[in-house]
Amino acid sequence: MAIKSLICTLNAPAKLCLNNFELSWQQSLKLDEKITSPPTFPPWETLAEILVDPSEKIFVGISYFIPKEYWEVADELCNYLDVNAIRLNKFASPIDQAPYRDFLGNDFRDVRFLECTWCNSVGYILSSQLDDVLWYKSTVKQQPKAYAIGVNNLDFILKEYNLSLPTHFDLPKFSCEFVESSCVEKEKNSFLKIIDFFSNC
Repeated sequence: MAIKSLICTLNAPAKLCLNNFELSWQQSLKLDEKITSPPTFPPWETLAEILVDPSEKIFVGISYFIPKEYWEVADELCNYLDVNAIRLNKFASPIDQAPYRDFLGNDFRDVRFLECTWCNSVGYILSSQLDDVLWYKSTVKQQPKAYAIGVNNLDFILKEYNLSLPTHFDLPKFSCEFVESSCVEKEKNSFLKIIDFFSNC
C-alpha cells in the first residue's frame, strides 16, 4: 500500500509517523494525549525544497529558505526543538555548505535555510517548491509552539522526483490519531488555549 503522507514531531524526542492516507487541513493531530491546532503554513513566505541522500536518491527531509527578517524567529524556533529533526543552517562550515553548492553557488553570506530531516545523510538540495507541507502548532502554552510538520501527497512527490523513502529512519516511529477541528474548538474553552504560532518566542 502506498505511503501518502508522513508526520514528523519536532519537540524532543522527535518521532515519525508514516500514513497510507492524505492529511487534511481541517484535522488536528493527537499525540501523547495532547491535541494540536489544525495545520497551517510557517510564517515565512517561502516554500519547501527537498533534501536528498544521493546514494540511492532517498527523500530525507525538507529545507526552507529563510528571509533575513525571519532569521531571529527561525533561530528561536530551533532553540527549543529537537536538533535531530530541525535546525537552522547558517552555513558556518564546508560540511554545512556542501549540499547547497549546486543550488546557491559559493556565496553563503546572508543566507539561512531551515532544515527538517528524518535521516542524517543529506547529500544535496533539490529545487521543488513544495506546498504540501503542513505545520501543526501546540495548543498548550507550556509546550513548544511548533509541534510537528506533515508532508502530504508523498506518493506523488516520490514519483515526480524519482525518489524513494529510506529503508531505515533515524527517528523512532509512532502511531498518531487525528481529531476534527470542530472537536478542538468544542474543547478549547475547557482545557485548551489556542495561541499564535510564534507568540512570546
